Amino acid sequence: MHSREHEAFHVSAQKHGLDPKSLEAWTGKILGFMERNFSEKSQLLITTALEHYTAVLVVEMMKDIHEMMDDKNVRDLWLWHSIEETEHKSVAYDMYEYLYGKGWTSYFSRVSMYVLSLSTITVVSLVYAFVLMKRDGQLLNMNSYRRFLPFALRSYVRFAPKFLAYLRPGFHPDDYNDDMLVDKTKKMIGIS
Repeated sequence: MHSREHEAFHVSAQKHGLDPKSLEAWTGKILGFMERNFSEKSQLLITTALEHYTAVLVVEMMKDIHEMMDDKNVRDLWLWHSIEETEHKSVAYDMYEYLYGKGWTSYFSRVSMYVLSLSTITVVSLVYAFVLMKRDGQLLNMNSYRRFLPFALRSYVRFAPKFLAYLRPGFHPDDYNDDMLVDKTKKMIGIS
């Protein structure tokens, strides 16, 4: 189901000349590099970091970011994807704690890989944003920047506390209970 929804999004984005599959291919190369060059423990930590990053973003999508989307089909696709992401937000984290424990050594490994992962995804996301803006003919459009930059700044101010919560000793993804928000979102898009 997840793959099918990604493909539907790609078809929609392709109609607008955005070619998301090329960016997905680059993401695959980056992840392939990490798979070849990082230990299994580090790969698991990268997964826990990316799952936390995604969980923070999708909760904000369900809260109110979806209201900016004009296309109901695209909005519902993103909301469905958000629900799906929250359902497994702690699986990799729980596996890490099961395999490596909760002590200080595990904590320092977790935090160092999180900082690396968050830095990497931030840089990659910025590069992808510029690529997509170029493809959309907006790269040199200052009005696009005037509209986007305040939104991005407000968003990162909102996201920062939850991104930084991962650095807290004793953190767990389930510290944030999103069940009511997920239920509300399911009703909004007509699933139960």
